[in-house]
Order: sequence, then structure tokens, then C-alpha cells
Amino acid sequence: MTECSESIPDRNNFRILCLSSISITIANKPAKIVRKFLRKGDPEPSKDGIIRIYAKRFCPYCDRVIIAAYKKGIQFEVFHIDFQNKPEWFILKNPEESVPLLDHNGKLVIDSRVIIEYLDETFPETSILSKDSYLRAKQRYYALKLEPICETIKQMTYSTKLTGNITVLALELATAEQLLQSPFYSGEVPSLPDIILFPFIHRLHIIRQFIRDNFLDHYFPNNYPKLVKWFIAMRNMPEIRAVQEPEHHLRAYLISKTTDFNTKVGSDLNSLTPVSWKLLNDSVVQYRLNNAQN
Repeated sequence: MTECSESIPDRNNFRILCLSSISITIANKPAKIVRKFLRKGDPEPSKDGIIRIYAKRFCPYCDRVIIAAYKKGIQFEVFHIDFQNKPEWFILKNPEESVPLLDHNGKLVIDSRVIIEYLDETFPETSILSKDSYLRAKQRYYALKLEPICETIKQMTYSTKLTGNITVLALELATAEQLLQSPFYSGEVPSLPDIILFPFIHRLHIIRQFIRDNFLDHYFPNNYPKLVKWFIAMRNMPEIRAVQEPEHHLRAYLISKTTDFNTKVGSDLNSLTPVSWKLLNDSVVQYRLNNAQN
């Protein structure tokens, strides 16, 4: 099973957009990314020593790795795999068929967090994790604590409004709000936990643009002000702006993945009564109190 449950839309306009090159400078060092789309019948890229990231387009887990690689200012290429029509060599190379997959001189590394740490240790010139062992441990712990939030967001569905277990989402976001004690989870500059969470909060931000949803429009900004401020700051970071797909492309993709489960899911916040709203708020408040006492 891949980290991303979504598959790339089989549309010519999306396919063409993947065949692009972008050249920017980060931390006074050129970081060039070549994006290519690969499907069954396409040959495996030549082994020329360049770092390769095999990914799915619009996959938040893959976005983590691309953001980290850009932040480090290293030269790499991104290959978007068509998971509905995978190249044979990709299956042989990666029996788990998991993305993101890093290929560094024939060394294969999977799992987004593991890949980020591998890049950080292999190319130490620009660090993502702190050099201080205690701060590094804290960053890893925060990244671990934020992972369930990402999983919850991934499980949400939407059509005209957000559906799924909204109560669980509210509680998970309360954890993210509580952990945020500085501009970023890592202090004054973004690090591993910030990179882990951002693509998923960004997804909620894009979904909010094409649905009218009480949770996203009202509950989120009113109950998670630190998270909102953090998202705005992250969105304007050079490494984010450099690698982020144009928002209208991501929006078109997410619209193509809309579901119509809102009539079947009983935990939809948009249909909650005033009493249920109060219960949800009470649950979040009690959750925060319990965590503050621990």
C-alpha cells in the first residue's frame, strides 16, 4: 500500500503539467528540479548519480520530501509515477509500490520521514533537524505527535461540505494547536514537524475554497488561531513557495476527487444541532484540560 491513497487523474492537462523544469535558488545554492511523468512502457531513468524522488503528483507525503530537498538546496529530480499504469521496472525496483521513494546512487529509501532524515544526514551542509541532540529529539517527537493529524485529514471526505469523523479531526487539531508554542513547531524556523504537517493543512485550505463548510469556515479559525498564523507563515516560506503546485491545479485535482458520502456519514459537523455543537466544543476543551494536567 502506498502512503497516498489518491491516484493521479488520467487527464492530458495534468500529464503535460508534469513535464516541466523549474530552477530556483535556495540558501544561495541553486536547486533545480526536473519533473517527469512515467507510465508503463517508459524506460527507467539512467543512473547518473542524480538524486531521484519517485512520487505521485499532489501527494502530501511526497510533497514533504520535495519541500525538504528544496530546503536543503540539493540537486534532484522528481518522477511522477502513473499508479494506474505503473512502469514494470518500478514494480521490480520497489515491490511495495510505495511512494515517496528516494533513489540515491541505487540506494532506495522509503517513507517520507525516513527519507527526510536520510537527506539531512547525507547532506549536512543545510540542516533540517537541529544539531543539538535534545532539540533534535524534540523535533522528532513533535513530528511523531503530528502524524495522526495527517492521517485523520487524509481520511476526510468532501463534496459540498466536509464529511467524516469531525470530532476526531477537531481533537487532533487541538493537539496541533497545543504543541505550537513558538512561531514554528521547531522554534523560530521550520523543521521536520512543520514539513510533516504543512501539506495536509494546505489541503484543508484548498478544499475550503470550493465548498461551504462550517468547520473550515468558522470552527477552525476561531479555535486554532496559532495554527492559522503558523499556516500563513509556512505558506510564505521560500521553500514552500518554490515547490508548491499552482493552487488552481491542486484545487482542480481535489475537485476531481470529491465524494458524495455526506448523506451517509453521521458525524458531519454541518448537520449538528446546537446541542451537538456544544458537546463538540466541550470535548475539545476537556481534551485540552486533560493534556495540560499531564
